[in-house]
Amino acid sequence: ARSVRDTHDLVGKVNLQVDDNLSAAKRGMDCVADLEVQAEQTAGKLRQLEQASFDIGRITEAIDDIANQTNLLAL
Repeated sequence: ARSVRDTHDLVGKVNLQVDDNLSAAKRGMDCVADLEVQAEQTAGKLRQLEQASFDIGRITEAIDDIANQTNLLAL
């Protein structure tokens, strides 16, 4: 009878440990999902920044062209 009780207690402890491990795994999966969302948002912001940089480059080129034309007219 003692062996059965000891086995029962051990099974109970193992079940608690399994539950704890399952909870930890679920928390880990939630963290990974959150990181995935943040990575997608960051990638979107980087694409916006890339487009803005391209637009700034085009504006800078236009300003340089106007400045060169103005210098030619001043001669």
